[in-house]
Amino acid sequence: MNAERLKRFYQNLMQLISQIARNADISVNLIFEGSDWLDRSLNSYSSVSDMERLIHYVMDYFDHLSESKQDAQRQVDAIIQHIRCNIENDIRRTDIAEAVHLTPNYVSRLFKNVMNVSLKSFITAEKMNTAKELLRSTKLPIGMVAAKVGYSNFSHFTQAYKLFFGITPIEERQRP
Repeated sequence: MNAERLKRFYQNLMQLISQIARNADISVNLIFEGSDWLDRSLNSYSSVSDMERLIHYVMDYFDHLSESKQDAQRQVDAIIQHIRCNIENDIRRTDIAEAVHLTPNYVSRLFKNVMNVSLKSFITAEKMNTAKELLRSTKLPIGMVAAKVGYSNFSHFTQAYKLFFGITPIEERQRP
């Protein structure tokens, strides 16, 4: 392989790395952060062995990134399962953190990063959607529906429901 071909390969490789990083929503600088790889990558077109080392480094980076995303998704799945299994309770992030063996701050940050919605908003949405389903599919008194989604105060439930859906639970029940 001559120097010109190696340089063109390098340019194509860097464009590919940039595109993959963009698709993964990360900065290319982050790939090389905290290592001497940024300097090395800028000169890796000088030899085939340097190019091979660069390729292996980048492949390892994305392999670990993929594993990290899968781990994060598994943790968020465990959080969601905990929320759904405890929908009738007043769900607090400290309780979730304890159940999934993480810190409360990390639970909030992780959930927001993976789901693009705050933990509190997700819990509220789950409770309200469950309440809506109960109002539509059962004849349970509204106070009982409120209790089944973790609200001990009927008026607080009604306010939260109206804020979320724009109508009261009574109006929901009267809908065709």
